[in-house]
Formats: sequence, C-alpha cells, structure tokens
Amino acid sequence: MPRFVDKPLDLELDEATSPGVHLSCCVEGLPQPEVKWLHNGKALTPTLIYLDREVSPSIIGDRGGECVAVHNGPQHQLEIRNARKEKHQGTYTAVATNLYGDAHSSAEVKFKAQAKTEDERAGPGSARRASLPKG
Repeated sequence: MPRFVDKPLDLELDEATSPGVHLSCCVEGLPQPEVKWLHNGKALTPTLIYLDREVSPSIIGDRGGECVAVHNGPQHQLEIRNARKEKHQGTYTAVATNLYGDAHSSAEVKFKAQAKTEDERAGPGSARRASLPKG
C-alpha cells in the first residue's frame, strides 16, 4: 500500500511576488505508486514530466503549460505558474495509488491579503471630497 514519506506542505503566497505554487511529496510503495493531484476535489490535468524515464530534453526545457507535474521515482512535484488567488487558492491533494490501495495527503494554498492604501482604508469617495476646491 502506498505511504507518504514526505507530505505536501501548506503555503501562504503573495500574489504580487510569488512565481507560483510549488508542492512536493515523496511516496513509497511496491509497486511504485502513481501520483495524481486534485485541486478542491477536482482532478488536475497537468503536463506530465517523468525525470526517471527517458524524456526529450525539449519537453523538460519547455516545462509544458501553466500546470506541470514532475515525477522522479518516489519524488513528485506539482508546479503552477502565474498562480492567482481566485483560481489557485484552496486544497491540493496528492493521491498515490498502486494495486494494493491508495493514500491521500493534502495541503492548503492561501494568498496573503493585499495591504490597503490610505485612500482604500478611508472609504469610497473620501479622496474626491478631500480634493474638492472650497468656495
């Protein structure tokens, strides 16, 4: 039965400066389990890269699209480029499966709240009222 040796860790990202989501895990089992990723319970369909198999160097260099799953023996990674709060925040689950069963491990991805400017804290229209000419 599959077993997580290292589980994905929760992340808190800054949308403005983060290069994206990067989750990783290590799974053991015989036969070696396959790992699939879910986001909020829905299966992701990432570009798959197997570093432990013979792969075209152009595929590794290109790294596919926005969402990439990299497999290297028991090591598994999920990479999401240009992550945005409205689309990518939530629960990510790694599901490891082989013929003896499955194991699940989840991590939460959250985005930090953006700091409000002084005008935003003052409320709507306050900047306009302050700049109106008197008279």
